[in-house]
Amino acid sequence: MYSPHPSNACPPIAAAWLRMHSLYFPPPPPPLSLPPS
Repeated sequence: MYSPHPSNACPPIAAAWLRMHSLYFPPPPPPLSLPPS
């Protein structure tokens, strides 16, 4: 799961909400802002 902050910063309710809704809204792919090396 892509998260901008540590998972331990999310309260259990928020974590459960994200898990439930991730079934309908999968996390976006990692940003491809870095140029190919």
